Amino acid sequence: MQTSTSPMSKIVIGLLAAGGIVFAFSSTACSVTVTADCSPGFEACGDICADLADDPLNCGACGNDCGADECISGVCTTTACVADNDPCTVDGDCCSLFCASDGSCGCIASGDESTFCSADIDCCSNSCDEQTGLCD
Repeated sequence: MQTSTSPMSKIVIGLLAAGGIVFAFSSTACSVTVTADCSPGFEACGDICADLADDPLNCGACGNDCGADECISGVCTTTACVADNDPCTVDGDCCSLFCASDGSCGCIASGDESTFCSADIDCCSNSCDEQTGLCD
């Protein structure tokens, strides 16, 4: 009767430095796991370090894929945001994330006599003069 033995799988653990990024890896037989060791402000997404605030391939979370220039503060947007003083419908339309009651993005500056306020929240100073309709 003949018997045979198979070689045991080797476990390999090590570090690899490339381009200033240290990669930790381990291997058992045929599988390899690579994890990036990232700087503060970056998240390890597999073997890369991603800035989840503006990476269109990892927007807000690893693997959350947005179109180019559509990741703003970690949120995928489908269209470009509207600049202050331009027309808006909801807060999300505006880059400032504030749509005033007059239908324009951003708050109204004190002394601006061309734009009327209807509520304190419309004003950057948070004070709308009800008699004049101007921000204090």
